[in-house]
Amino acid sequence: MLIYLADLAHDYQRMRQYVPLNVGFIASHAYSVFGDRIDIKLFKSPDKLLDAVDARRPDLIGMSNYTWNLELDSFVGRSVKTSFPDLPIIMGGPNIETSPEGVESFLRERDYVDIYCMFAGEKKVSEIIGKLLDLPTSEQTGKRLRMLPPNGCYSLDGNHLTGNAKSDDDKDLDYIPSAYTNHLLDEFLDQGMIPIIETNRGCPYSCSFCFWGVNELNKLKRFSLQRVFADLKYVAYHKAEFSEIYFCDANFGILKRDVEIANYVRELYEQTQSFSSVTLYWSKSAQPHMVDIGRALGHLTTTYVAFQSLDEEVLTAMKRKNINTEKLLHLITSLKEYTHVPQTDILVGSPEETFTSHLYSLDKALEFGIMKINGGEIRMLPGTDMAKPETRDLYGIKTKYRLFEGGIGIYRGQLVYELEETIRQTNAMTEDEMIRLRVLRALFFGSVTLSEHWPLISYLTHNGVRFTPILESLIARAGQNANFNKSIDWLQQQAQGEFFDTPEDIGNYLANANNQDNIFGKNAFLKLNFGYLARLVLNPDEYDAYYQELQVVLNRHTSSFSTPEIISDILKVCRMRNYLVQCLSENYKRETEINICEATIEALQDCGYLRMYDIEYNDDLLKFEIDPVTAKQIRQEIGLHSNDLTYFSVSQIMQMFWGRCHLEPSTKFTIITEPKPVERTTGFVS
Repeated sequence: MLIYLADLAHDYQRMRQYVPLNVGFIASHAYSVFGDRIDIKLFKSPDKLLDAVDARRPDLIGMSNYTWNLELDSFVGRSVKTSFPDLPIIMGGPNIETSPEGVESFLRERDYVDIYCMFAGEKKVSEIIGKLLDLPTSEQTGKRLRMLPPNGCYSLDGNHLTGNAKSDDDKDLDYIPSAYTNHLLDEFLDQGMIPIIETNRGCPYSCSFCFWGVNELNKLKRFSLQRVFADLKYVAYHKAEFSEIYFCDANFGILKRDVEIANYVRELYEQTQSFSSVTLYWSKSAQPHMVDIGRALGHLTTTYVAFQSLDEEVLTAMKRKNINTEKLLHLITSLKEYTHVPQTDILVGSPEETFTSHLYSLDKALEFGIMKINGGEIRMLPGTDMAKPETRDLYGIKTKYRLFEGGIGIYRGQLVYELEETIRQTNAMTEDEMIRLRVLRALFFGSVTLSEHWPLISYLTHNGVRFTPILESLIARAGQNANFNKSIDWLQQQAQGEFFDTPEDIGNYLANANNQDNIFGKNAFLKLNFGYLARLVLNPDEYDAYYQELQVVLNRHTSSFSTPEIISDILKVCRMRNYLVQCLSENYKRETEINICEATIEALQDCGYLRMYDIEYNDDLLKFEIDPVTAKQIRQEIGLHSNDLTYFSVSQIMQMFWGRCHLEPSTKFTIITEPKPVERTTGFVS
């Protein structure tokens, strides 16, 4: 039996891509059950899947369903059904309303899907394969399969919904063989896709905006340490090099054994230098052993604390009252000297949150020492409590739609695009206030999360100066400087024009050929939080003007405790740390020395940005460097894009190295030798 399993992703534009671990698991389990009775091919590219179907009709197609590929799945699924109406197509994934009514609505709208697998799919898909193998070849059809949904699956049989949403009870996940050591993911690693590691599944929390919050997924399940170590070793010693290793656990650190995993990751980094960072979603319940995790991983990762908001009423409305803020703050303090930086999410559009309380949360996070603050407007995810009609009514939630960054392309001559439904108004915040926040947060994101102004933020916070009022004053000065006004005017136009009232409005917009031409290349839709800084670094006059106006504002806001010379020096340090700007000027040195006055050095020491051993006292020189693996990969990306550097392409590089495109005091890194030569990989797919 020939089976095609697809975790499709838009690849019309050059985007970061991740290995298809989900369908890799499904394939690996199916092989363990059926052996050579089946032949499975995995796909990420829609064009490659369609070409494969044209070349040889499979006996079954399985597809994953996420917010970023729903319409891509539909395009491919309907194309396949047009050519082969009887070919069975099954689907699974979290992008669905989990009630029977929601599932039925989905299956009626997406009529190319014969069976939908709810929650974990490894056993369910193997059972489906077994049912098909038991049938005569002539009966291995989608129509016949709809009569046979296994436990945990739904189908529309004879226009009636049949099935259930039963989830698997297994706590030991080792029944799923490794997709890595079985070589099912080699071709994707070879293409430079970012490796995903899963050590456990499930989440005990019930956050209203998150799919992990559904009851069926609140039991913790795990892979054995032996299995996790084998996957990590396979990835680290693969012939390629990666910008990150991505852990998809909902709560890394929830188990004490995660310390062993962290130690092993660090050991692999020092042995291979084949990756430059580790992405983790830390446990929402800060436990003492999580300090050991941060110490082990060091600069490879951030201390991730998921606050979402720092307003008590907001947290109550989001059903996050079971998360201990004090313990999380203790974790931040304990790991300040070890991990790259503390990180959190502060969401826009949370129930009960006002414009003022949101700014308070941003500034409070900085006060706590958090220097990487993610989160934007809340997206309405099917199956979450936030998306339910009663929640929308309770909090006056109004939504609009926008394109999904990178989720658009032309496949076989047809434009296919993904949409996000996003909160644009609540009882507590107007849409105009959200637009104001959109502009302010783009500046905030570049300064804080992308690390452009870390020395400055440390100095201001230490002296009790809130950063968001400075940004409000900066935006208000746009009319005072023509070049700065260009960048702010562009940002405001983008913020006001990115949302549409209905999906039909976006369809009508894209039906215009001129508008289609404008969504690719230089004008490609992008995340504004990355896009604004990308625009600045590609337009030196606007970058200069930005710093000029920022200095004017800072001199006014800090006059009671600082001097123009100190402010000028600190901004000089900020600019000279930007390795991306440096590379765009064809300066690829990963180390630099910055000379500033003694008063500025003392100011940066007092606020904690510099430590005593960061200073060369003979010449008042500050020595800065960037992680060697990161530096090498940034240089490679600049080279690959040298002929087509656009806001979109530069923003993609920034996303590849979130907050790591800047030099830091030399003592930040323990590995200071150049990495060994390895085959280049980019994390992008052409």
